[in-house]
Amino acid sequence: MIPALLHAEHTHGFDFFAVTAETALDFLRLLPFLFLACLLSEWLTRASTRARAALSGAGRLGPLFGSLLGIIPQCGLSAAAARLYSARLLSLGTLLAVFLSTSDEMLPILLAGGIKPLTILALVGTKCLFGLAVGFLVDLLIRPKAPATDATIPDDGTSCPCGCCGSEGKVGWVSLLFGALRHTLVISFYLFLTMLAFALAVSAVGEGRLAELLSSAGILGVFLSALVGLIPNCAVSVVLSELWMVGAISTGSLLAGLAVGAGVGVLILFRINRPLFDTLRAIAVLLVSGILLGLLLDLTGLGLLFKV
Repeated sequence: MIPALLHAEHTHGFDFFAVTAETALDFLRLLPFLFLACLLSEWLTRASTRARAALSGAGRLGPLFGSLLGIIPQCGLSAAAARLYSARLLSLGTLLAVFLSTSDEMLPILLAGGIKPLTILALVGTKCLFGLAVGFLVDLLIRPKAPATDATIPDDGTSCPCGCCGSEGKVGWVSLLFGALRHTLVISFYLFLTMLAFALAVSAVGEGRLAELLSSAGILGVFLSALVGLIPNCAVSVVLSELWMVGAISTGSLLAGLAVGAGVGVLILFRINRPLFDTLRAIAVLLVSGILLGLLLDLTGLGLLFKV
């Protein structure tokens, strides 16, 4: 039985203005995170080499911090991580740790559904540990790219080509804020339009049809859930969580979709990360990781330990 919530669109029909308003609210929630990420990136770009190294120097511990931060149910964190990675201030492993541990709307949905706290903790802990493991492995196999070179960023601050530093090498905060705001607005324009396009597509197809497809796929549900997880819309995590609570999909399918579901972080990568191959590689590793997690849980029977 699929919850009536998933059939709401059949009752009320397609509502362009309602979808647009909901997308706008989601966008406004993540906007502060995006601005802070741009601000931090701007500051590190204009500051000394040692200041930049302090953040990117998390090094081998980066995936640990990333997986723990990803637990927070806020898709804005994935957007911030994508922005910092694009500036080469985070390693690929740290980025993937954030993406894989992020659960978007899962926590509030499961809490509202009366799921036992220990079960929720086990689900969150599994995603966190898996993100940590994948992050460490990726950083071990793929050497992180270095931040911008000293040729483009002054080391001592005595000669700042962008005019944002004072005579003592201090960053000009007015220029810094305007620079961060400019980058935020440029990214936001693309981001909102893309989010709206995906939201309209999901609404047009119908969450109910999406739910029926996933619930009838069997073991293939792991692959389908992972692919659906790439859709940057919180409706995906809601659908997956609702289906799992009523036993319509397996735990493997649930975690495969939620692990891949990195919110708008994927959109940020496509918008600003270069080269494109680097973005495609990150998404491919994310997708394969989510599928492997789902198959591991379902084929070994470990997913039954999370049974509601």
